[in-house]
Parts: sequence; C-alpha cells; structure tokens
Amino acid sequence: MNKKTLAPIITTAVLLVVLLVAFLLIKLIPEAESPDVSPSPTSTPSQTVYLYQEDYYDLKKMEFEFRDGKDIVIDVDDTGDVRVFNFSPSKEGWSYSQDRIRSTAFNIISVAALTTAAENVTDFSEYELDDPLLIARSYYDKDGEEVVHEIHFGKLTAVEDSYYARNKGESTVYVINKYTADTLMASELEYRELNFFPSYLSEDQMTVEAAGYITKIRIRNEAMDTDVEISLRSDEELKELSVATSRYFMTRPVESNCNDTLVEDKLINVAAAISITGVVEDEPEDLSKYGLDEPLDIWMTNTDGDEVHYLIGDGSGTSVFAMVEGANTVLLADMFSPALREINYIDYLFKLLWIHNISDVKSVVFDIEGDRHLLEIRANEKDDTGKVVNFEAALDGRPLDETNARRLYTRMLDMMIEGEITETVDIEGRKADITMTITMKDGSKEELKLYALNERQYAGSINGDEAEYYINISDVRKLKEAFNYIAKGEEIPR
Repeated sequence: MNKKTLAPIITTAVLLVVLLVAFLLIKLIPEAESPDVSPSPTSTPSQTVYLYQEDYYDLKKMEFEFRDGKDIVIDVDDTGDVRVFNFSPSKEGWSYSQDRIRSTAFNIISVAALTTAAENVTDFSEYELDDPLLIARSYYDKDGEEVVHEIHFGKLTAVEDSYYARNKGESTVYVINKYTADTLMASELEYRELNFFPSYLSEDQMTVEAAGYITKIRIRNEAMDTDVEISLRSDEELKELSVATSRYFMTRPVESNCNDTLVEDKLINVAAAISITGVVEDEPEDLSKYGLDEPLDIWMTNTDGDEVHYLIGDGSGTSVFAMVEGANTVLLADMFSPALREINYIDYLFKLLWIHNISDVKSVVFDIEGDRHLLEIRANEKDDTGKVVNFEAALDGRPLDETNARRLYTRMLDMMIEGEITETVDIEGRKADITMTITMKDGSKEELKLYALNERQYAGSINGDEAEYYINISDVRKLKEAFNYIAKGEEIPR
C-alpha cells in the first residue's frame, strides 16, 4: 500500500478521535444551575389555594358593594320546595334570572386563587384594593351560627386574565381567575330575565313550533288602522261544534272561521319567533326616537296562561326597538318579521263565505235568478265507526243518489271569498239575485244571499248581515252546471 492510499484513511481516523474527545468533554462538564424564577401572577400552583370554602345549602345571603355605588343584595329563600333567590333592588316590570343568580352563588361559596401575588402587604393601592372595584360578602348558617366571608376585588393583572383580591382584614394579595371575578361583578342589568314569553324555537334553533300552544294572538297597527284578533278553539269547543269548523276563530275585526294552516304558518309561528336580546334604555323620556310613540302592538297568550304585550318600534330588517308592557324600558328585539306590520285579516279567513256539515242538514232551498230547487236530505245514518250506512236524498221530490247529492251540496258551499268590498253595498230593499237557505235538523236556518256587483262579481251576505266580501262569478257558474248535470242524468264531476 503506497502513501497516497494511506493518507485519506489516516485523516478520517484523526477526525473520529477528535469528535469522540469533544463528546466526552461535553458530557463531563457539569450543567450550570438555572437562575431563580419568580412565579407569574397567572401561573398555576401545584396545590389549589382557597380563600375559603362553604356549602351551597348553608348560603343565606349575598351582598355586592360596587365602587360606582350600584349595590346588589340577593337573599336566599329555602322555605319552599325549590330554593328561590330574591334580587334587590329590582326594576319594576322585570324578573331576574334564577339560573344567572345560581351561577353567582356557586362561584361565591368557594373562591380559589390561581396564585399568591404578595404577602404582608401594607399598601394595597398598588392593587387598587384600597378602593376595591367590588366588595363581595356571603352569609352562611352553620348549625345556627352565622358565618360571613368578605372578599375585596381590585384591578386586573397586567395580562388581564385575572384580578387581584384579598380577604377582608388579611395582608395577603391573591390572583383570582377572571371568570369567577366577572361572575361576581355582574351588574343588575346582567341578571335581568330577557325571556318575557316562552320560546318555541326547535331544538336546532332553526324553526318555530308554536302552533297549538298560542291560544290567542292580537296584532294592532294604528298607523294602518288594522286590528286583528284570532283565538284557538279548545278541544271541548270543537267537539260541540261541526266537524267542518276550523280550529282558529277570528274575533276582530269580524267573527269568522279561519284558515288554520295560514294562521299557524304565517301568523302564530312568525309572531312567536320574536325574542328580546338586549336593553337599550331604562325609563326613556322620548319614545319617538325609537318609533315607539306609535308602536305596532302584539299580544299573545299561550296554553299555560302566559301573556305578553310587545310594542314594536323602528328597526332594520329583523332587528327592532321594542318594549314590553309593564317594563318602562326600551329593548332590542330580534327575529321580527316586517310582514306583521302589513297584516290583512282577509288573508286568514277560511275563504268560504259559509260552511256547514251536511250531517246537520235537513234541506236546502235554492233560488238562482228565479229558478227554484229543493234539496232534501232524508236520511244520513252512520255506524259506530262513522261509516255512512244509510243515505237518502231527493231533489225537487225525485230521488237523488248520494254522490250527486254530496257534490251538489259541496258546490253550494264552495263560494270562495275573493276580496273585501271597499264600497258599501246597499242591500236593504233590494232583491238578491241568488238565495240559498239551509234548514238544519234542529230547525235553525242559515241563509246566503248573493247580489250581482258587475259581470264578474257577486257580493255575499250571510243571514242578512252587511255584504262585506265578494265572490267570483265562476263559483256561481259551477253551481248552475251541477243542476245541468243532474238534469241530464250525469254524475257531477269532482
């Protein structure tokens, strides 16, 4: 082996020896001690330090004295089956959230420190504990003896995720987490219960399911001179009335059956979605700047007897200023539908001028422009299951099969409201163009009279009342066609 071959090998061996020596030196040199590090105010101690700990059920009272003077006292009432917290001073017309107060109670009975900020403190001004943001007292009944704890809360720490605090009379300053301090520092406003009426939002918070729960709704808009009130009939009322009767009944501005689907989907579920989200101003002096000097009034009552009266003012989109009767406070409301301002009671009517179950009918007299007919329902018997087992009818004294009798009767009822008559129709002394008179099995009578307005429309009057609605001539034409089918011996089409 020559020298040129040996040179690289020798060089590599030397490098390995140098690296090995360096590694051994590093391992053998002792590690320098790290300097002392003072714990930061937000460091978590290895063992939790409690300023005090008490039992929730021993708590009898909480007092909160704020630097700004807006003090709060909460008394505990254990005399009933459920623990109740009485809040004072309270605003007239407001209730206070028991859940929110309960959260405060759970935070005040056991206050833990994140760490100790300083001991043997004589000057508390550095922590603003000479003039605390809050003095929180809690009173406990321990076997008949009263125990009182008082904590003073000062300023935020430098990192603003905690507060300085101390027990009354002690010289140690602690660091308390921000959540606990903020919970105890809650203002009167934060305790107010914003739910003036039960929420009917679905579990996914996407839809409102108030149908069947709202027993009465009234919406009044004085600016548009509208006032609509609709009530839900009880199950007992429905049993006593005709099976063809609607569940909802309008009492303002007219008395009429309603279209149940439209009332629930377009009115009740829309109005019940309104929710109060915040407080704007207590005891306002000028309501006009909120549009509440001439509000939209909405009343609702539910099956549990809960009632609410919203006064809706100006707004943008679904957010509006609002008030609730009994509380002299301007609020913010959300999920308000602008369509409620333009409600038209006609939209919610049953749409038929009249409706009566054929099971209650004895006979019907038709007088169609001088052409008279008599429909008799001579038998309409059902078995226990509700199935018709015996049906007899006659038209002008001649037998009429069940299908044509029922379809003729249906076309007589099928007088759909097309709109409200804007001009007064003088019907006094005027002979009706068409008169249909139903005689019920109990002897009572129902009468519909139609007066021609023009070539396309008739005005309808029920039992001599004012003619307020008009129907289209097509409904009258279909009724005339039914008699033609019968005269030709044909079945009336559906």
